[in-house]
Amino acid sequence: MIYFILILSTFLNSQCVSYDKKIDFWIELELKRLEWIRGCLNTADCINPRIVIRKTNLLNNEELSISWRITAYTVKVSLSRKISEQPTFS
Repeated sequence: MIYFILILSTFLNSQCVSYDKKIDFWIELELKRLEWIRGCLNTADCINPRIVIRKTNLLNNEELSISWRITAYTVKVSLSRKISEQPTFS
């Protein structure tokens, strides 16, 4: 009987643990390819251009992405000299 109460108590305590803790982390990556695409897929893309970084997990084909609006400040601060030069379109 005591073992049953102990097991039940352990089970209930484990169910009450909160997993909503915020964990801050930093990701570094090596840029392998940069694609400049001329034109817009829709009007919203032309009005509100964005930089998008995508990563595909090859094991399950899951794609993660992050994006942010392009502004004069974004281009000045975020892009290095190598990729901030005027792109050439083919």
